[in-house]
Amino acid sequence: MKPEESIPLVTIIAFGCDHYDQLQQLSKVKEDLQRVKEVFCSSSYSVFPEKRFIEVYDKTSFELRAEIQHYLFDRSADQDILILYFSGHGTAIGRDDFGFCMKDAVLHHEDNIILPTSVVKLSEIVGSLNIKNISLMLFVDSCYSGQISKQIKITFPEITVEMTKTLVAYTGSFFGLVSSCSSLEQIYDIGVISKGLKDISEQGSEENILFLPFGCLPEQLTERIDSHSKGDTRSRIFIPPGRISNLPLCKNVQYREPLEPVNIYSFTNPYLKLLLTLWNDGKPIELSPNEILEKTSSQSAYANHKKLSFSPWDLVKNSRNGKRKLTQRGIDFITGNLVIPKFIKENRITRICIPSEGSPGLSVYKETDLLKINHYKLVEFPIS
Repeated sequence: MKPEESIPLVTIIAFGCDHYDQLQQLSKVKEDLQRVKEVFCSSSYSVFPEKRFIEVYDKTSFELRAEIQHYLFDRSADQDILILYFSGHGTAIGRDDFGFCMKDAVLHHEDNIILPTSVVKLSEIVGSLNIKNISLMLFVDSCYSGQISKQIKITFPEITVEMTKTLVAYTGSFFGLVSSCSSLEQIYDIGVISKGLKDISEQGSEENILFLPFGCLPEQLTERIDSHSKGDTRSRIFIPPGRISNLPLCKNVQYREPLEPVNIYSFTNPYLKLLLTLWNDGKPIELSPNEILEKTSSQSAYANHKKLSFSPWDLVKNSRNGKRKLTQRGIDFITGNLVIPKFIKENRITRICIPSEGSPGLSVYKETDLLKINHYKLVEFPIS
């Protein structure tokens, strides 16, 4: 499967909260979700249709779980790719799991610890997705609390290692992880991942490739995360080679269509002379190449008779004995019942021929003089 053929298999679920019942309020999560939508679905460089984008904003944990369940049951998601983007509060769940805090996350006020039962765990999300054998690309743009008890705090680098282990356990190599978390004391008014993704998409690449793949993120996104956060966040970007790495992130805005290697052919009077020879005043005949030269006395007709077989002309073909004869299109053209393009172009690599852009049309006009002699000429006119 070509990388771009995976595009119809992709769904994006972007979720997060600004307004919490008990946790510290945020202010720019909505903008993060909108920025992610712009990157993936609603800009000139986007590759995914907007109908594949799902936003879960300021909702409860139950509503997030319901949306993921709906995704799994609404369509045949088997072998699909799910892009998950989260912006908001996140927390360590024990030593080996990560919790996404939705609106109803509960804070133990005495110990200032987020209760694990009140959040959506990474393990339960990927465990559900594994039912349908889904590949996962996960973005975590979070402010993070690693306090799991009064005595124990899990650092962000430690929890991201565990997040990677969880993804490997459920999906093998069919996943990607991009995470950047600040501490609760360093809450930013901008998601550094969403901003970095937009920067990359709008800048494009000088390498003349049609799409920027997700595999470009480890190198390009790290630099932008550091730039936007001024080094105050901890980030991890892990995208192994394979399906996710090759998946298009966006169109490359610097891409320029390479000049097509083509041959241009023009229908000229020697070609008409050859067709009239094969037409034989309404009694079509078959001729070998040498007979064509003998009867037309035209080196051009002799050298170029094969071009008259090219689509979209298709006026002459080989007979069973290897001689050349008119096709039905050739007969229709000589009798004035067919219009052909004057110019056609042949791709030198694929050998496919198509009409040249802006080519005028040609038809044959027959005149009969006083001596009852037929005269044929080419008539040229614009094709709309």
